[in-house]
Amino acid sequence: MKLHEAVELHGSKRAAAKALGIPWTTFRRQYKDEVSAPEVVVSQPTNELDAAVIAAGFELADITGAWLKSKTGTVQVKKRPQTTTLSEDFVTLLEKARTHVVNKPQHESADCMLVVSIHDVHFAKLSYNRETGSDYDPKIAAGLYRDAVNDALKFFNPTRIKHIVFPIGSDLLHTDNMQGTTTSGTPVESTDTRFHHVFDIAMAAVIAGLEDCISIADVYAPVVPGNHDYCSSILLAKAVKQYFKDDPRIVIDDDEISRKYYHWGKNLLCFSHRFTKLDKAPIIMATEAPHQWADSITREIMTGHLHTQRAKEHYNYYETAGVVVRILPSLSATDRWHFDSGFVGSARAAESHLYSFTEGYIGSHLSKVRN
Repeated sequence: MKLHEAVELHGSKRAAAKALGIPWTTFRRQYKDEVSAPEVVVSQPTNELDAAVIAAGFELADITGAWLKSKTGTVQVKKRPQTTTLSEDFVTLLEKARTHVVNKPQHESADCMLVVSIHDVHFAKLSYNRETGSDYDPKIAAGLYRDAVNDALKFFNPTRIKHIVFPIGSDLLHTDNMQGTTTSGTPVESTDTRFHHVFDIAMAAVIAGLEDCISIADVYAPVVPGNHDYCSSILLAKAVKQYFKDDPRIVIDDDEISRKYYHWGKNLLCFSHRFTKLDKAPIIMATEAPHQWADSITREIMTGHLHTQRAKEHYNYYETAGVVVRILPSLSATDRWHFDSGFVGSARAAESHLYSFTEGYIGSHLSKVRN
């Protein structure tokens, strides 16, 4: 049945659209095309073009345009829009299917926490592409750091995000002093010895990232001391805290403790640079944060140090909740010592994770370093 015939049968365009089960906007567009299109009636092929159209399996009456490219019979056709008459029962079912949902989409309200986990950036590390295959210095590190923050904030729908967690440290800096050593005194090869200059570049990158975050939601920023930068990362966090001291949207947690726990809704998260006792993760977490443990369904430990991406899940005795230890990747490049030692191949990236206030963990995003 043609659309204008349906209009005559049902008395109006809207009634005809409803009877045919066609959305009103679609019906209106197709009706306009139908009444404005010239009728093409060809009972039998009268030329080579018509014969090619019929040979291709089309009805001539259904074609509004066609062309024959060559004598071989190449044909391009444009068919008239076809309408389908639906039964009244199916139209009713279709309307119910369009409107019936059990739960409204979560993004209609901001109920999620975003964790931007950037570990092991190693500001001050130096890599030369002719020695290691890639370049890396403090300015490159700052650009990759900002890219990772920007990528995380753009990937997830900002209207869903109510709160952001932004850890600082976790080997943010490659060395801990002007002598170019780690906190324990281990000398580091291939490092930028201008400690104060590198410190300023790293702090500027962190502040810029936090400013991006607070433009979307309130921020909690815990310092996570690393084995390379235990002292300098804490000092950097204290300096950043002074920068934001008059901004109520951000909380900088500059306590020196190496494991930070954060409880938000049904989520209990632990941030630590190194977590070696994987098999004891549940008992350590439950012992150090017993009340938050009891009030959570998602329990995770986020750690770095290994410059690789891993996850291990631990179930408690009753198997009613689990602990996931996430070993997160690094943005930094391979320096000469690691390259010569064969420590290569890990994906350079930063992870971000999304958690619902009531439902727990939702999903993750991996921001990869692109050459």
